[in-house]
Amino acid sequence: MLVAYPRRLLIYRAPTVELATIGTIKLTGLGVFIMACLVIAPNVYADDQSPLWLTPAVIAASATLLPLFHTLTRPTIANVFLDVPAHARRSKEALVSFAKSLPNDTTMDIQTLGFLPWPRTKTLRVGEMRIRPEGLGRLANLEQVTASDATSKVPKWASWSLQRFYARPVASRWRNSRAPEVWPLVMDAISRNTVANMSNKSLSSPVSAVRPAQPQLPASVVRPARPTPTVMQKKLPALKTAPAGRQHKRQK
Repeated sequence: MLVAYPRRLLIYRAPTVELATIGTIKLTGLGVFIMACLVIAPNVYADDQSPLWLTPAVIAASATLLPLFHTLTRPTIANVFLDVPAHARRSKEALVSFAKSLPNDTTMDIQTLGFLPWPRTKTLRVGEMRIRPEGLGRLANLEQVTASDATSKVPKWASWSLQRFYARPVASRWRNSRAPEVWPLVMDAISRNTVANMSNKSLSSPVSAVRPAQPQLPASVVRPARPTPTVMQKKLPALKTAPAGRQHKRQK
C-alpha cells in the first residue's frame, strides 16, 4: 500500500526566530536571578549603609522574573502533530476528506516550551479542545475543556500554563507543512466542538406547571381494605322517675 503521509503529521509549526526569542527570554530571567544571588545581593549585604531588608528584597524581586516570563510565554505553541490513520494517508484527497469530518477522538501532540527552553509535548484529543473567548489581556486562544471545569485535577494557579495554548492565526504557520489544508480544518472542528459545548450548557430542562400523574397500581393488585375503627359509645345514666305524690307536691 502506497503511503503518501506519515502517521505523525506536522500540521503547525512556529517560526524558529520566534521560538529562539522565547527561549532567550526564559534564559534571561534565569540569568537575572543567578546574577542577583551571586553578585548583587552579596554586594548589598556588604555595604554598611544599605538596610538589612534590601538584600532579601533584591533576591525576591529577581526571583519573580523567571515564573513571570514562564507564565507569559508558556501557552505559545511550537509544533502540532496530528495522528493520521492509515486510510487517510494514501492520498491528499483522502487526507482532506478525513480532516473535514475529523473525529473527536483524533489525538494531537502539542509541543510548547517548558520552564527552561526545551520542548514539552502534551497529547490531547480534538474533542478535548475548545476556543477561548476573546478578551483584553488574554494570551491564549485555545484551552482544554477541563480548564474551567470544577472536576479538573489541575490547580487553578497552574491551569494557565498547563491547559491553555496560543496558536497564532497566521497562514505561514501551516503553509510550509506537507498538508497546509489540514490545520484550518482542525480549527473548524474545534470551533464546532466549542459551539456544541456552549449550546449544551445553555439548554436546561423545561419546568412544567402540571403536576405529574401518580403511578397507578395494575388492576390485578387489590389493596387490602382497612379495618373501620370501632367507636366506643359512652353509656348515659338512666333518669330516675319521681313518685306521683312528690310530683304533685312540687307543682303546688
